[in-house]
Amino acid sequence: MNHLHTSLLTAALLFTSASAAEEYGPPPVEPPRAHRTLLGMSITALQYGELSLEGERVVSPRVSVALGLRAGLSSLSVRASSEFAGGDNDQLRTMLGVAPAARFFLTGSAPEGLWLSPRLEATREWVDYKASEEGAWNFESTESAWSFGGAALVGYTTIVGRGLAIQGGVGLAAVHERNRRTLLTLPSRGTEGASSEVETRNRSWSVGPRMDVSVGWAF
Repeated sequence: MNHLHTSLLTAALLFTSASAAEEYGPPPVEPPRAHRTLLGMSITALQYGELSLEGERVVSPRVSVALGLRAGLSSLSVRASSEFAGGDNDQLRTMLGVAPAARFFLTGSAPEGLWLSPRLEATREWVDYKASEEGAWNFESTESAWSFGGAALVGYTTIVGRGLAIQGGVGLAAVHERNRRTLLTLPSRGTEGASSEVETRNRSWSVGPRMDVSVGWAF
């Protein structure tokens, strides 16, 4: 009798649990967490010997803001020697830049989809150049430049897998540049003459196409 009572009680408990599961259903599954931040590196800048990093933050489903930092350091040395003449040429170029931007997403949800991006740019550049030739004059040139401008790009961002972000955009950029150059001329050893120094300043505007491709990680 006790065995029958226990079996009936167990069956009642199983029936009650099954009924409750049917009534309330399985526990809800949380949707995957949306990406809010993206860090990327420009592949286009690497082609010019520069490193460009950008951080992007989503501020609304259709808008994100970004800040890019750009740096470059390159050195070029040429040694020429022949039966008639020889000389050395050395050039050192240094560059730093910053580029704030915004992206307005036309499709999808930030930071993924088709976007329109206005941006500002500011760059500081230094170039030191030295040239010498046997039996002739030596030249030393120092140039510093500021450039300010803006650009408008249309592009697309896609996120692959758990967070691999690929971006590409094309558009137009307008840049205003101001540079100052100092040219120092020195006589070579064994030659006569006086040294001279000339300073020039220039300003210019340029408008041209702009393309940027970058890869990074979204989280």
